[in-house]
Amino acid sequence: MSSAGQRSGDKQKDPDTLKKALGELVLRKYLLQQAVAAKLDREPGVLLDLLRSREQILANAALQRSAASKSPSKEDIDRYIANNPSSFRQKLLAVEQIGFPLGPNSQSIIDANKNAKSLDEIDQQLTSAGVAIVGR
Repeated sequence: MSSAGQRSGDKQKDPDTLKKALGELVLRKYLLQQAVAAKLDREPGVLLDLLRSREQILANAALQRSAASKSPSKEDIDRYIANNPSSFRQKLLAVEQIGFPLGPNSQSIIDANKNAKSLDEIDQQLTSAGVAIVGR
């Protein structure tokens, strides 16, 4: 048995944990008894909630049983991938940057390169202006 399983088992045997769980169970059963005695289970809103909960639990049980009984075939997997290409497309991100030390003329350099179309163009302008490029 794993150490996590042992810890879980030890916690289940812990007197405080048992006391708390038993207290919650007794409280829940008591409140259920009080609600039924007050005929709350016959009120339209409560009855509708009970029916919805029952339907949801049964629907989930049917889905779980269905999912557990059969695994998808290779064709099912291929069809899913073909129908959801964006989930399986490799996403590549390329980042290019030019760094230069900030100085008194930094703002004029930034302004002069605002409309540049490529990093090569900025590189040429910085080189011609005598600006040292970081990382080169």
